[in-house]
Amino acid sequence: MSKLSELEGVALGIVSRDGPCTPYAVRKFLKSSPSSHWQGSAGSVYPMLLRLEQRGQVQSEIDASDGRGRRLLQITAKGQKALAQWIHQGTTTELVSSISDHIRTRVFFIGSLSPKERLEFVEKSFAALNEFLATAEQRLRDTDRNTDPYAWFACENVVLQARVRVEWLAGFQKALGKLTKLDKRSTE
Repeated sequence: MSKLSELEGVALGIVSRDGPCTPYAVRKFLKSSPSSHWQGSAGSVYPMLLRLEQRGQVQSEIDASDGRGRRLLQITAKGQKALAQWIHQGTTTELVSSISDHIRTRVFFIGSLSPKERLEFVEKSFAALNEFLATAEQRLRDTDRNTDPYAWFACENVVLQARVRVEWLAGFQKALGKLTKLDKRSTE
């Protein structure tokens, strides 16, 4: 059995949890995620779902009640096994330590910008991060902890991580003035 990509694992999870569901429902879930990590484009979702079907991890049937011929996806036993393996693979040190933060990555090289550009970067990052936090907090409020506790806890994690990032960025902004004075390139 081939190892699932993150997108394939998420798609199988959606079909397992929400199935039977349409390919559009999978795409809609991915597009509505507060994380830009998931590609919700038709060009990535529909071919990926077709691959899962060709591998026998999902099966589809035409919804006769629909009249439009839409397909309904359902996870198979093979797909359920692949989903379980994918979930357990998320406990490796490699994956647990994989926390992508594009702001943090750019801070490593921010010294190459002028002091004015550094401040502009931090201000724009704050605006974007606070917008993301507001979206994540709204999604958490919209998720019912009693009817979908797993989704609620996942959403809570997104909110908590975003709040930590805001706090970290505030500390960096506070230190930026002192760092700029120490940076010999800032006088150029």
